[in-house]
Amino acid sequence: MKSGVFLFYGVTDIRSRNIIRDFTRTFHMPYLSPSMAPLEIKPNQNFEIHMKPDYSLAIIDMIEYFGWPRMHYLYDSDDGLNRLQMVLAALRNTREGDFSSQITVIARRLYNVENAHDELRQMDRMVMDDEKVIVFDLSTERDYRSILKQYEAALAYDVIDVITRTLRNMVAENPKIFRSTFRRKEVYNYNRTQGIPCNTKPPMPWMHGNAIMEKIKELDFEGLTGRIRFDENGFRKDYELSVFTVGLDTGPIKIGTWDPVNHYKGLYDQKYEEEEISYNVSQANRPKIISTILSAPFLMLKDAKDGQPLVGNNRFEGYTVDLTKEVADIVRFDYEFQLVKDGEYGRYINNTWTGMIGEVYRREADMAIGPITITYEREAFVDFSKPFMNVGISIMIKKPEIEKPGVFSFMEPLSPKIWICILCAYIGVSVGLFLVSRFSPYEWQKGSGDEVMENHFNILNALWFSVGALMLQGSDACPRSFSGRTIGTVWWFFVLIIISSYTANLAAFLTIERMHTPIESADDLAKQTEIKYGTVESGTTRKFFEESKVPTYRQMWNFMSAENPSVFVNSVEDGVERVRNSKGKYAYLLESSANEYYNNREPCDTMKVGPNLNSKGLGIATTPDSPIKAQMNLAVLELTEDGTLHKLKTKWWKDKGQCAGNPGDASSKRELSLSNVAGIFYILIAGLVLAVILASFEFICEKSKMYEKVSYMTATETVTTLVMTPTTEKENGGPEGLPHSSYNTAENQQTTFTYNQQPAIGFEHFMREMDHTDL
Repeated sequence: MKSGVFLFYGVTDIRSRNIIRDFTRTFHMPYLSPSMAPLEIKPNQNFEIHMKPDYSLAIIDMIEYFGWPRMHYLYDSDDGLNRLQMVLAALRNTREGDFSSQITVIARRLYNVENAHDELRQMDRMVMDDEKVIVFDLSTERDYRSILKQYEAALAYDVIDVITRTLRNMVAENPKIFRSTFRRKEVYNYNRTQGIPCNTKPPMPWMHGNAIMEKIKELDFEGLTGRIRFDENGFRKDYELSVFTVGLDTGPIKIGTWDPVNHYKGLYDQKYEEEEISYNVSQANRPKIISTILSAPFLMLKDAKDGQPLVGNNRFEGYTVDLTKEVADIVRFDYEFQLVKDGEYGRYINNTWTGMIGEVYRREADMAIGPITITYEREAFVDFSKPFMNVGISIMIKKPEIEKPGVFSFMEPLSPKIWICILCAYIGVSVGLFLVSRFSPYEWQKGSGDEVMENHFNILNALWFSVGALMLQGSDACPRSFSGRTIGTVWWFFVLIIISSYTANLAAFLTIERMHTPIESADDLAKQTEIKYGTVESGTTRKFFEESKVPTYRQMWNFMSAENPSVFVNSVEDGVERVRNSKGKYAYLLESSANEYYNNREPCDTMKVGPNLNSKGLGIATTPDSPIKAQMNLAVLELTEDGTLHKLKTKWWKDKGQCAGNPGDASSKRELSLSNVAGIFYILIAGLVLAVILASFEFICEKSKMYEKVSYMTATETVTTLVMTPTTEKENGGPEGLPHSSYNTAENQQTTFTYNQQPAIGFEHFMREMDHTDL
């Protein structure tokens, strides 16, 4: 307090109550608490506000109403003991002198709530009753955790709301009211002391305490815990408590209400005003009127058989018919369907409701069953059951044409970047293998000659080795060096991973037909203007966009509301038909349940795109304070738990579908067509043609070498032939008839060789022939 405070917020109990009371009175300090108010008369100068009212009078009135002769009262705190004493005192004053109305109260304090069962058994042994009335008065959060946890949070929220509203109202009336209170971010009291010091004599009260309390007592608003108003002593007033009964096999069922003025009122009590009783005996026996609307597959008209017209409930079929039958069998009531007159679901216009909600609110129908969305606004006028189906707003577009597979669709499993990287890796490995084979001495070996060294891995063989591994075919030549084998090993591993990945994706890319959708989500829809989009003219879908604070949805609403001609439709069927006839230029925003249904109906040309935009539930609407609301809730929960609702949805959404792709449908089995693999045949044909061209080129080149025309010069050579004739010694001056060592040189003879120009048969062959010619 020394630093300055405006008011206090905290919990109270019987031990701190007197301290808080004296403290707040002394310093005029408002104290707000979510704790229960003590039921005792206080002077007007009271600075305590208690959000939780005392329920002692409610217990007394319940005892009086039901006339309980004996009651077991279990409490766990001193507050509970005080309430018990007040109950006994009140009963003693009201029943004094009336012997027939005496009540026996067996009270016991629970020191450990975990042992409550044992305490009850001991009390049963003391008094054997045919009917046992047990009142639990538990005060701690631990004991009430499973029941009152949210209730306590709501009270705390309302306390903060009271504080905020009070200070806001004070500033609104007098903007300068707190100007002198704040100085340099500090709180001052009466312009003299900083904060509210506790040690001054006499104590100085808080200058704004009385004003704050007066403004709190002027508040009147609806909080989380009901209407919030306070009397002069700070107690809640004009509030109402609901009374429920709970059975072993049934959930809580409302049986009445209690308030400080009218006290307890049973729901079926004859003292209820006539307008507050929804169903009397005659109404309970008549068939329930069920307002509904034609909306496939929820409700559809049957086709007449044998020319005989259908009447009554036999006119209809669909999910609503089956759901109503299941619920009626559990709750046990007769019913009659009634089509809504204006064909709307329900809008609040000109202070009145239209559609099915309006008929239920005006009690023209007992309930409404169909695709009715549970909203806060509708819940304020009619009661809803637990949701029997969860849906959301979704987008429907016309199914785009299926893209025809390209000639080279077999290359789609890998992106173009990967194909380019594979080509670069192939060239790099081939060049690397060629270089290391040139440098490594282990790749060189002797050829045909003893002094000739050969290397098998020239650039062509390196390229052939790499492509052989890439095609999983291998090659005749393999590296001999360790460096070359290292390159080969990593290349084989690389090829293994690439081929495995390609094969794994190839089947999916060749068999799955793909569609290119122009939009994928609501964001895509909002960013473009070429495709128009809209909703049903009346309903929660339109209201969702109209009141949404999300920028994307606000942008979509501005687009829809400004379009001319209008993008809104009168019914779901009109919206679906508009999508089918729009050639892809209109998107329809509707609930996911209807979207899924129409996408599975012929001509099967619509589809849902993107996730749901929100999540909401469909429920059964009943008249306010309907006595069968609780039974309806239990029936819906039972149908949910035993799988009946799931079976009904499967029946009307999937089993009755008209489009291919359902499990077991023969048309869902796909096979490859020629267009899927045409590119492979083109590559094969191109390879064959290229091979023929290369073979022809090689043949022509070799042929030109074999038949190359070589021109030789016509040569004339003079050859001197030595003719050796033996001579006699006589002729040479030697002995007659004896050979002589000297010979006469014959006269030179001139011989002319003439070579005519003839076709060449190859230069090398010619040289070989010349080597073996004897001249």
